[in-house]
Amino acid sequence: MSRTRHETLGWLVVLIVRLGTVSLWRLAAHVASEADLASVRRRFYRFFQFVRLDAEIGARIVVGFLGLAGKPWTLAIDRTNWKLGKTEINILMICVEWRGIGVPLIFTLLGKAGSKHPVRTADQAAS
Repeated sequence: MSRTRHETLGWLVVLIVRLGTVSLWRLAAHVASEADLASVRRRFYRFFQFVRLDAEIGARIVVGFLGLAGKPWTLAIDRTNWKLGKTEINILMICVEWRGIGVPLIFTLLGKAGSKHPVRTADQAAS
């Protein structure tokens, strides 16, 4: 990954944790850059368009960011489902406990509520 992609990822991680939102247009307003707001937003959109982080890399980034490397962890497994409009969203995830909250490390989308069969992820569909 290029230096600018690393920088973009760093901005995203820090801002998501600090602001408690994943809304890219809201995050862009808080980037310490001389670039126009619209340029920062496009940079975020391009990051997600062209960069693919696999689950292992994502989990390592989270663990490093939280300062948990080399320390004992408490893990939690959770399945949750809800409706977004008419769409059922059913997720199985593994979280690490950090300061009393569960921070997702790895997740998979399940086919339906109570399902044990995962939906193909974007990574699996691409291969």
